[in-house]
Amino acid sequence: MRFYAVLLVLFIVIGLAGCWKRSDAPIVDPPPSDVEPIPAAPPEPQVILDRIVTARTFTLEQIWSQPLIGVDAMALLPDETPRLLVPYEGNLIAVLDLLGNIQIKEKESPEGLEDSIVMDIHAVNFFSGKQRIGVVSLDGKFYLFDEAFQPIAVYNTESDEIKEGTIRDFQFIQHQGKELLLLGIQQNSARDDATANGMIHAVDLQGSKRWECPFEGTLNQISSAVMDDQVCALVSCTASQDQDVILVLAPDGTATEPVNFDFGRHILWFQVLYPTIYTLVLNTDGDVRFVGFDMNGKAKWSRLLPTCDYEVEPVYMPKEKKWLVPSPSGEIFVFDMIGNMIDTFSLDVVPTGLICAEMNGDTVLLVADGEMVSAWQVHSHLYF
Repeated sequence: MRFYAVLLVLFIVIGLAGCWKRSDAPIVDPPPSDVEPIPAAPPEPQVILDRIVTARTFTLEQIWSQPLIGVDAMALLPDETPRLLVPYEGNLIAVLDLLGNIQIKEKESPEGLEDSIVMDIHAVNFFSGKQRIGVVSLDGKFYLFDEAFQPIAVYNTESDEIKEGTIRDFQFIQHQGKELLLLGIQQNSARDDATANGMIHAVDLQGSKRWECPFEGTLNQISSAVMDDQVCALVSCTASQDQDVILVLAPDGTATEPVNFDFGRHILWFQVLYPTIYTLVLNTDGDVRFVGFDMNGKAKWSRLLPTCDYEVEPVYMPKEKKWLVPSPSGEIFVFDMIGNMIDTFSLDVVPTGLICAEMNGDTVLLVADGEMVSAWQVHSHLYF
């Protein structure tokens, strides 16, 4: 009996020793698995800390800001070292690089703009190396400058070319060596006037008219797109039925049949990334929607937005393949290419201007808010 008790004690001691030894043994990682780990949950949106905004789709980091009062429009002049053109205080124009350094901040307006207020500005760097800057003033005049803001041509309501009309929009295009400026002219600016007539003038880089294309209706916007291997001008206008259509003009000014939309009433804004026409649409019931149409005007998808005046144009981010739709509340809606709203965020300001640029391979958002211009570097999240 005593023998069995001793044997039991020995078994207990050996077992405890083994457990102690195993607890001291190094921990060995399990063999690798083919199963992908579950990604971490996306961060909560609307986190603002030390000028860093974290949304679900990406993080935005402010890299600089410059105080410039009264900025409502901006233009990017693409080049090896892109320049940002910023009208401020009515008729002055500052030139900044993408690091926020002010290269030019004139105390005097460019020639011709001394008594005007800049309403819109665009810039282009043509394949030939020629650079042009276009400005529309509050009184409907158009000014064409070279890259040093030396005047090339002026179009105004007293010109025989304009015939007492008002310039509503303009667009630079280039195709097969042809470099043109398209001026959208409204001879009667009353939107509800069924007899209103519009005209598109194509002008070369020296300011000489090449062709014109008249149309019936009220002109809203000019855009451009590559269609069938040629650059076409697209003109949004309100026709006599008070329904917006888009005219498609070939590079020689030849017009095709207008695109009639099966959805919505007024096209507030549009841009073509072929074969989709991306639009902000004011519907007959007063709703505002972000709508994608095919090239025949048939709606592919439609997304409801808060009802308000969308004065700042949406911006496309080519690297991220996302659309940003800024609202007057300061909220910016993020859409993917097929119209899904995947995020919203705010930069704590109400944008009056928004431009997407690229710097050192990274996307940068340039934001104007009426008091300053700021730049935000975009860091995309991998799971989006």
